[in-house]
Amino acid sequence: MGDGHHGWAAAEIVLFLLHCLVRERNETLTLFHDIREGMLQWGMNSAVEGVATSFGTVGCTINYQSREKALCAFTLKPIPPRLPKQVEIIFPFSLKRVLPVSADLDIVLERSEGITRVRFQSSDAVLLLER
Repeated sequence: MGDGHHGWAAAEIVLFLLHCLVRERNETLTLFHDIREGMLQWGMNSAVEGVATSFGTVGCTINYQSREKALCAFTLKPIPPRLPKQVEIIFPFSLKRVLPVSADLDIVLERSEGITRVRFQSSDAVLLLER
């Protein structure tokens, strides 16, 4: 890798992947910010679990129920009193509908150029994704 015995290049690759999956900016926790469609594919179950952030430990799973529907579950084991004001999940594909399965969850949906952004207040959440 060109860095001798230090492992710097390997550490940089791990940090790059972590930055693609989970990003903290101000009081917002964003998942899949730099993931492209080829990296997170519709129809392929995916999971990110146990990621340490300054807000706590984060997880997100996407499980496909059919060709058109999937369930996305977001979890946060918080480090009190620090909580994100907002969670944003960026899906690198177009979604027809996103419905909250979790009770009392208000979501904001934004679509642009084949990308779907879902925002909600900081809490565990389950979303139904429809393509």
